[in-house]
Amino acid sequence: MPVDHSAALRNHSTNEQTLNLTVALHGINFSVMMVLCPLLQIKYQSESAKTSLEKKSGIMVAFYVVLISYVLTVMKEINLLIQNSVHHAIVIRNLSLYFGSLANVLLVSIIEPLFGVIVFAIWFYCFVIAAYASHEEWYETLMGRGSTEEQNRPPV
Repeated sequence: MPVDHSAALRNHSTNEQTLNLTVALHGINFSVMMVLCPLLQIKYQSESAKTSLEKKSGIMVAFYVVLISYVLTVMKEINLLIQNSVHHAIVIRNLSLYFGSLANVLLVSIIEPLFGVIVFAIWFYCFVIAAYASHEEWYETLMGRGSTEEQNRPPV
């Protein structure tokens, strides 16, 4: 009796496409940060501008916290993928992408506060839509149900 491997091949192809998309999105986040950081340096290089930057210390602290959270969630995502916990890695990947985009929004708000508020409003709207769309997946992961694929996997 022939074994149908088409479902496994489709699943592998989907996982590979998802991984490629994730790498591309992290690359975009990193590229935007690498563009915004020199702009921050250019804008606040004079002595008078440094004092106005010191007034934005709250946003700077928030940026550092979000950036550290971004890096930690990316590391956790890689760790979960190595452990073959794909379902949990997807949730952590979504969180890491949210943190990365929020870090970019905070950088924009440091450079140009009014534009930063507008970008933050757009980011928040997109975040609410994405969180609503994936709330069931997050709930299942947090409650420990995971995917049926992981439940049927033998312990390592």
